[in-house]
Amino acid sequence: MLLLALLLGGAVPVRLAAQREDDAPKPLVRIVGRVTVVGRPAELNVGMALAEQADGAVTLPGLGRRQLPPFSLIVVRGSADYTRFSRGLAPAWGAAITVPSARTILLRLDAGDPLQLLRHELAHLAMHDAVRGRVPRWFDEGFATWAAGEFDRLDGFDLHLAVAGGDSLTWSSVNRTLASPVGNPSRAYALAATSVLMLARVNPTGTLTPLFDLLASGVPFDTAVLRTTGRSVDRFEEAWAKDTRYRYGALAWTLGLLPWLVILGLTVVGVVLRKRRDVPRRAALDEGWTLPEEEPSPADAAADAPLPLPPPDTGSAARA
Repeated sequence: MLLLALLLGGAVPVRLAAQREDDAPKPLVRIVGRVTVVGRPAELNVGMALAEQADGAVTLPGLGRRQLPPFSLIVVRGSADYTRFSRGLAPAWGAAITVPSARTILLRLDAGDPLQLLRHELAHLAMHDAVRGRVPRWFDEGFATWAAGEFDRLDGFDLHLAVAGGDSLTWSSVNRTLASPVGNPSRAYALAATSVLMLARVNPTGTLTPLFDLLASGVPFDTAVLRTTGRSVDRFEEAWAKDTRYRYGALAWTLGLLPWLVILGLTVVGVVLRKRRDVPRRAALDEGWTLPEEEPSPADAAADAPLPLPPPDTGSAARA
């Protein structure tokens, strides 16, 4: 789902669709309202159904309800077609990409929920249609993740793992992960979303509307952040990293101690179960045993005998 601004070199959808293997069915083109759907016959019906969902206005945080511009939707299945149609520039883990300059979305139907993927890409398309100038990758992906309702799915576990795993809480690190052709970027998407959410939270309005108003008027991103948060981008990044550690670091210690707690718990449970299992066995060993009374040994009898008393002193009695 990475947004690759230079992907496909601005080529038009028909040119993209023409790139195919000789033995593959030729892609077809259909028009659904404001959406041009491109896909092979096996995928075209699903693509048209998605286009019906996308043909209209969308409601996005900070942007409100917006009418999407006309765009092209290319639908494929399998990594081979996905790589071919994207000219090999899409990351191996990707499932969809948006090229705002060409108003084109390439979506892989067999890599997740197609409608969820489409919502993410439509957020990219709508935002770039609304603002002037460039925005950082972390903001671009964080906004689309939030707008598509994906943050609830990514929140929590991925963020706790990021903090517990010692991930670098910097936007440059997030951008590198999002741009990497390999790996699992779920933590980077979650961290990017928390950045965008904090941009909204620290604004007096509690929304991204003031930020988008400035971006739509051509104000550079760094200046827009300063004017809506009262902090430079660098200072805001420091505050975001501190806030993230505070919010999601509480469980980091628990996650670090979790293996030892599990081992301790299993040990205690094992001891208790072993003792319970041995109770009948020990009881059975005690059945049928009668111990005879032991006769005292001669030494013990002598020790227990009363000591002899001395004879009376008769001479002393007579003198008295």
